[in-house]
Amino acid sequence: VAAANVSLVKTVSNATPADGTDVTYTLKLTNAGPDAASGVSVADPLPFGTTFVSSSTATGSLRNPAVGTDGKVTWTVGTLADGATATATIVVHVSDSASGAITNTATETQTTADPTGTQSSSVSISPPPAANVTIRKTVSDAMPVDGTKDTYTVTAHNAGPDAAAGVVVVDALPSGLSYVSASSVTGSVSEATVSGVDTITWRISSLRDGATVMLTVVARVHAHSGRIVNTAVETQTTANPSGLRQSSSAASLPQPAANVSITKTVEDAKPFDGSTDTYVVTATNAGPDAAKKVIVTDALPTGITYLSATASSGAVSELTVDGRPTVSWRLASLADGATATLRIVTTIGASSGTVTNTATETQATANPLGHKVSSVAITPRVKGTTVPPAHTGEPWSAWLYWFIVAMMASVGAIFVETARRWRKALRFAGTARSD
Repeated sequence: VAAANVSLVKTVSNATPADGTDVTYTLKLTNAGPDAASGVSVADPLPFGTTFVSSSTATGSLRNPAVGTDGKVTWTVGTLADGATATATIVVHVSDSASGAITNTATETQTTADPTGTQSSSVSISPPPAANVTIRKTVSDAMPVDGTKDTYTVTAHNAGPDAAAGVVVVDALPSGLSYVSASSVTGSVSEATVSGVDTITWRISSLRDGATVMLTVVARVHAHSGRIVNTAVETQTTANPSGLRQSSSAASLPQPAANVSITKTVEDAKPFDGSTDTYVVTATNAGPDAAKKVIVTDALPTGITYLSATASSGAVSELTVDGRPTVSWRLASLADGATATLRIVTTIGASSGTVTNTATETQATANPLGHKVSSVAITPRVKGTTVPPAHTGEPWSAWLYWFIVAMMASVGAIFVETARRWRKALRFAGTARSD
């Protein structure tokens, strides 16, 4: 009776493939004789976690399942001569969510007796965990004002199929940004200076499949021009075979800013009606940049008449706006840290009440923090009135003044009474001599 000891050996190209990648199975038939084997056929049902991609052989024919399914591959060899070998390959795709060991078994059959051959062969693959984590970085204000705060948001998303372990996002702030704060409800956030650069490190011990988390970074802008690009980079210990973005950037274009403040004072807060008084407006630029096209407007209130105005820099003009004399002070540029003053000389035309004078500042450069309005009040008085001295803050100053006034009044009364009595005595003495 004819016999053919045919053996089947199955191997795989990668025993630990990443999820979402392809592996190749190889089927090898060997006929150890002593006769030719007839009706040789191999059946290979693809296991769960893999899907068919392609197959090939130089011996016999292959019947395949549809691409992307996990059906069965049938290899029909026919006759395999004594001592002959035959090979077939099958390419499969490992599922994006595969996990654990995946075993693939092929079985050989033949019509010729096979007393000692190996008619089945198995091989296993064990895909390691994989997590396709991507990050995306955005900025709240793409045109921030120099010197102000801007907020960056980093969003991390795990598309799976497994949890991502040891996730670390590093954000090294570029030139033009300085660290203010950083926070996240997930993981831990720290900040340190690395090679002179403010660096934020966000650590997440495990990010589950499908999870999305966020990091918020607040930075202060220190640039009045030029493009700032801020980039975050993500790493993880779990394999990330197809993460589309393991780094992400956000760009901003800072705008200049000049925090100009004005302060208005008056030389005499209690001037006499009809006298002259001088108002002083001081403009100070706290930076961080030069202020362009600064304009200070002072519309004089009722009871105040314009006489003249001079400035330490810039141009000064006076015109009537809505029936009110209005002083306009224009500075083409006020440098960072610079101070300029305007003096307005006026005539007081009010005898009572409080008169408030207000100056207002505008500029072409952004002014996010400056004080742009300043007022000062005066209380005019009529000539001949007596005004007590200003309270010095000492507890005895006010009553001491009135005590001195009372004493002077008492002394004056005594002198008046003494003089009256002397005159009376002199008249009496004169009358007595005439008698």
